[in-house]
Amino acid sequence: MPQVNAEKELILTPNAVQKKINRIAFEVYESNYGEKKIVVAGVGARGAFIAKALCLKLKEISPLTIDEIYLAKENSPGFEPSPEAEIKSKCLKQTVLLVDDVLYSGRTMFNALAQVMQQGPVKVQMAVLVDRGHRSIPVSPDFVGLELATTLKQHVSVEVDKMGKISAFLQ
Repeated sequence: MPQVNAEKELILTPNAVQKKINRIAFEVYESNYGEKKIVVAGVGARGAFIAKALCLKLKEISPLTIDEIYLAKENSPGFEPSPEAEIKSKCLKQTVLLVDDVLYSGRTMFNALAQVMQQGPVKVQMAVLVDRGHRSIPVSPDFVGLELATTLKQHVSVEVDKMGKISAFLQ
């Protein structure tokens, strides 16, 4: 794997991220083949970027109607989540796909799940770009781009450049 600097190691190039998103999109479509519509919920700013890329691919490969919503995350300053009324109206009696960049302890995904479950969906699925393990809350994603064994001291960061290209790094 190419080395970016002594502290940060590139683990997914923008091209590799797109390939992971493409594969996840096909898996989501296969899993929801009988559905007419799904709601894709990006969690936080980086989850929103992954969700938008996933929606583009889903619209390209499937006849599914895709609704997009964005859920708040604790550490997303400047990120504007969807209004609560929109979340409620779009999730009611629908299949919802929660999308985030990195799954670690499970707390963020659990909070997003709790927020969506209050709105009465029929089914909820989870997709993450990178699953690094070390759960303290029992959540398990349905769709994963990359499973990565990390130590507790390591950190996985997903970054979006000015051109909108997504990369992942191990620190």
